[in-house]
Amino acid sequence: MLKRRIKRIKSIEELLEADKERQYFNNWKTSELKRVVSSDYYSCFLINQDEEVAGYVVLSTVLETAEIIYLYINKRFRTKGLGFLLLKEVFNELNQKNNITEVFLEVSEDNKIAKQLYENLGFRQIGIRRKYYDNKFDAIIYRLDL
Repeated sequence: MLKRRIKRIKSIEELLEADKERQYFNNWKTSELKRVVSSDYYSCFLINQDEEVAGYVVLSTVLETAEIIYLYINKRFRTKGLGFLLLKEVFNELNQKNNITEVFLEVSEDNKIAKQLYENLGFRQIGIRRKYYDNKFDAIIYRLDL
């Protein structure tokens, strides 16, 4: 039986360990990383499967609003429902503990798997930023009411 666990990231080391495959945060300054893991304005969570990091999400939070800054599911764990499970759990916790009532995000129009995930979670498209990614792909802006 698969053992899955979601937990809050509380240290720079945990964030960098979760990010080892993608290395999104490698060029960030230590002070920026510290703010992300310790500030009241950010929430970071990871999902483990059988004690291995399967992915993570970083969100910013202001008042009743959250925005997904970054979501990453490691390649070998994709299309197994872990992104859906992670976000559902995180949204429930943010709604209950932080009174978050809406979540925003943007995603490249060519990221079909991510768009399908967000739409399956109930996100609705509310806007477009033309040629936002590499002056080539539009950014699709989504909103979810919790």
